[in-house]
Amino acid sequence: MTSLRYALLAGLLVIFGAACEPPDYPGESLGSFRIEGTLEANTCGVDAVPAFANLVFESELRMDGSTPYWRRDGLLPVGGVVRSDGRLEFEFRQTFPLGPNPDGTGERCYLTQTEHVLVVLLGDEDGVSDAGVPPGLEGTNGIHWAPASDTECAYVTVASGGPFEALPCDVDYALVGQRMEDVGGEE
Repeated sequence: MTSLRYALLAGLLVIFGAACEPPDYPGESLGSFRIEGTLEANTCGVDAVPAFANLVFESELRMDGSTPYWRRDGLLPVGGVVRSDGRLEFEFRQTFPLGPNPDGTGERCYLTQTEHVLVVLLGDEDGVSDAGVPPGLEGTNGIHWAPASDTECAYVTVASGGPFEALPCDVDYALVGQRMEDVGGEE
């Protein structure tokens, strides 16, 4: 029994010790930003996606070689690409099930949610301030919902008594961000 206790204690020390170490994210930080999003469209309907008119969140941009990373506070970074016009583009998707079809067949609708973020860093011609860091950013955040292939989702639309105005549908935000140290945050 004593060896089991030591093993559990050692496991807890490893877990809590790892929790104290800051994660090692890829690349160099381009800065942390306080970002405000303004809702531009919600074609899904407020019953399906009760999108906020205004969002405020923090995000860090990183660069590892030619690969940019977008990291929302508390989430893992998402790799992207630098477009030919200099904008940074990120896309991530997930598929999830909704409740079963009420017709009794047991079939489920699976929706694929694709989030697309496109931002440009604001600064001088080279995108950085005199201190070598971007002072802000602006861009868009679009979230698209569509039925996954080989799944029937008509029962989740308003026409069938569900919450979605239509599928596929979109929620779009305009983004404006300010570098955290410029708004009193710590870098």
